[in-house]
Amino acid sequence: MNRFYAFITSFLFGIFCFAVIAGAVPPAPWEIDELVGQTAPGFTLKTLDGRDVSPADFRGKILFINFWASWCPPCRQEIPDLNELYEKYKGRGLVIIGVSTDNSESDIIKFVKKYKIKFLIVHDKDNKVMREYKVYSLPISFLIDKHGKVVQKYLGARDWAGRDFLDKIEKLMQDY
Repeated sequence: MNRFYAFITSFLFGIFCFAVIAGAVPPAPWEIDELVGQTAPGFTLKTLDGRDVSPADFRGKILFINFWASWCPPCRQEIPDLNELYEKYKGRGLVIIGVSTDNSESDIIKFVKKYKIKFLIVHDKDNKVMREYKVYSLPISFLIDKHGKVVQKYLGARDWAGRDFLDKIEKLMQDY
């Protein structure tokens, strides 16, 4: 009987220790929405034709910043929706900036041509902007209001033509 109680006590103690340790582990970086509600980090990156682009250039507009790479299948999957989103809202105050994290600019150029990307593309050569935005996987997108505050962080490919997302854009447009 004593062995049984010793076993139960040890077992319960083990479960308790596991629960304490598991509760002490911080959430994965991509689960943290620490930028939401804060001013979006500023940056200046080059477009494929060599122009400098910064979110500050679009002050007063709604920004949608999408981090992607040409080798990323989910990134390729969402391009048609992003092109459609661009066409629908380009004259209404929404700016889409695609931030490529590819190493090679020639890979980016091929990708842009192949997928007929219509929105603005910039190259984050050294992944500095990616780190500032705490991007640990691709694709990740940020919706930023006209005041420069991060409204939402989106992990993974999404249906950017879906009603929920478009409703969010429309709501931000009302404030525009």
